Amino acid sequence: MSAEEPLDDDIKPPGNNKLILIIVAVNVVALGGIGAFIFLGGGGGDTAEAADVPAEEMEVSFEGPPTLVSFDPFIVNLNEPSASRYLKLSLSIEVPGDKAVEAVEGRKAPIRHVVLSYLAGLSFSDTQGAEAKQMIQEALTKQMNESLKKDVVKQVYFTEFVIQ
Repeated sequence: MSAEEPLDDDIKPPGNNKLILIIVAVNVVALGGIGAFIFLGGGGGDTAEAADVPAEEMEVSFEGPPTLVSFDPFIVNLNEPSASRYLKLSLSIEVPGDKAVEAVEGRKAPIRHVVLSYLAGLSFSDTQGAEAKQMIQEALTKQMNESLKKDVVKQVYFTEFVIQ
């Protein structure tokens, strides 16, 4: 490099700094508008109205032919301090019609939680015999309906009940 050549520090890149700044500003404003639209409930007029109505006032009619909804198997450790035992339980529930099926499908995770919590509290002796299994069915029906906040579950059917 000779003394007569200009230094690169003084050279400015050809730029459109103002153009870039305007594009960034427009994008920020657009994203802010979209975020406000979504946050304020725009685009789904029914959603905003339904959120203002308490669940008790939203009467959904669960009518129709009996339909079975199956659940993945439940595997829990039984409440046995002296031994390590587990229960594997598969079940289906009977509900009246398609709207009830939709209600159950939409709340499967909370229903699974209720079932797992109940089963984990059982001991080996709580699961023995036909009478005990009937009591478990009744308790699960009641707890599932409480989770759904409506009497949707008509019957619980065990499709697998294994204790090891």
